[in-house]
Amino acid sequence: MHARPAYWWQTRHPHPRIDRSELIDELCDKLLNGTNFVLIGGHGMGKTVLLSQLQEELPRRNPATRVLLFEEARGEITKYSMARDLVTELGGEPREDGAVIPILQRWATENPETQLVLLYDELDRYAAGSAGQAARFFNDLQKAYERLESRLTVVAAGGLGVYLIGDHEFGSSFFSPATKRTLDPFTVQEISTLIDEGPLHESLPPDAPEAIHLLSGGHPELTNWFLMRLHQLVEADRAIDLVSDLPTLAMEFRNDTDIIDSVHRSVGVNTEDDQPFRLWQFAKVTPPPQTLADASEALNTTLTKRRTRRLVSVLTAAGLLRADEGMDPLHLEVIPSLLNLPDSTAVQRDLTAQLRSDLDQIAPKLHRWGPDFYQGQNDKRGLVEEATVSAFLGVALQFLGWRFVDRETLAGGGRADLRVMGHIRHPDEHAIIEVKRWNNKDLPDAHAQVLRSRTDQAKALAVFVVRGSSQDVVEEDYATKVLGDHRVDDRALHTGWLRLTAGDPPVDHYLVHLGSRNT
Repeated sequence: MHARPAYWWQTRHPHPRIDRSELIDELCDKLLNGTNFVLIGGHGMGKTVLLSQLQEELPRRNPATRVLLFEEARGEITKYSMARDLVTELGGEPREDGAVIPILQRWATENPETQLVLLYDELDRYAAGSAGQAARFFNDLQKAYERLESRLTVVAAGGLGVYLIGDHEFGSSFFSPATKRTLDPFTVQEISTLIDEGPLHESLPPDAPEAIHLLSGGHPELTNWFLMRLHQLVEADRAIDLVSDLPTLAMEFRNDTDIIDSVHRSVGVNTEDDQPFRLWQFAKVTPPPQTLADASEALNTTLTKRRTRRLVSVLTAAGLLRADEGMDPLHLEVIPSLLNLPDSTAVQRDLTAQLRSDLDQIAPKLHRWGPDFYQGQNDKRGLVEEATVSAFLGVALQFLGWRFVDRETLAGGGRADLRVMGHIRHPDEHAIIEVKRWNNKDLPDAHAQVLRSRTDQAKALAVFVVRGSSQDVVEEDYATKVLGDHRVDDRALHTGWLRLTAGDPPVDHYLVHLGSRNT
């Protein structure tokens, strides 16, 4: 496997550029008028491409502009090494003390009609240098910026490095006044663009972008990982089936320590300061709204609103959570992705109990993430396709130890959303799960359809139903319109989702209230 799948994918197949023309226009206009920027984005988000576009576009807008792009730093990172690289580009000799202010002032005097724009990529790498070295250099640039009266502007781009450099004591003078722009995770439409303009154009079903978006959370590296692996299946002359292939690929992802390590590093695991990672873990187990005091206690440090906002920016850019504008109380919402699914299960005595126990973990997650299961994300066109929900559910169940055991029964059922699965602790048995969307309409065959698919090995049966109405869940209505004459033996209602055990043989029905996008 490849540690940086986004780069492998872009090397193998030139990656379509996400249209950021409006952002480029804004950046160019403000840079030429004296505004410094900090760009925050996750791995593979397109920071490098964006900086390259700025390098090309700025001289077109103003020919009296000199643009220097500094890509990922190499070797030992010190204030002197950064100053040396800059001075060398300007055609001068570095000073032994690493000072850049007098050299930039002299350059400005010798080039009175020219504006200098410095673009620094991969701040995460600069943050790995000696403590405070990069921050000291950027602070010198801030002082030069003030003395040159906008003849010098700077763009610094990174993810975790923005926090690590910017929040340390030496980093405030450049990073605090600079304008922040977060490159948001991919949307469904942007994933569609990546598919339509790439080699997978005619190989994936129409709902693939929504399924990939739900499983990746828009995280650019995860998105590219799925695209890479799906392309490998297509190259092997495989027809893609979202319901079976995406859960299978997700399990490959879980065993790919390189990419998991890459994601963890992007939010601070095994770094000197792991506060972004710990804030993410806090948000995963604490539903919103959260208080700043509770977050501070969980992180074992005092969180200011300013620092929290920077932490949230890193996690938002990584596609791990979203937040509203307020910083106390917080509203940190972990978004759907395979990085946020349940990953451990309590072992049960039999397969039926195992299925109930695991669905008990998943159903509240889907209730919390319900608004993300709408097509187009921000409109009311309806829920995503059943196959998309099935693929997402399949990933969650596989993370808890379930697997496919009978593909022929899957095909024989004639339905893309029929799940035929077994559990690693119950290898001789399997369960059948049917996914249905229900909006208070008659659906009398859902229960019977699972019963018709029953085999001698199927010891546990379930109908997993998602509901898109904004009204409260009404179990009596569901029992009448879906279960009909089947006896309801047991009911359990918990904060928006409903479990019913119905009929003989018993079938568990899980009714998850997703709510509307605007509720």
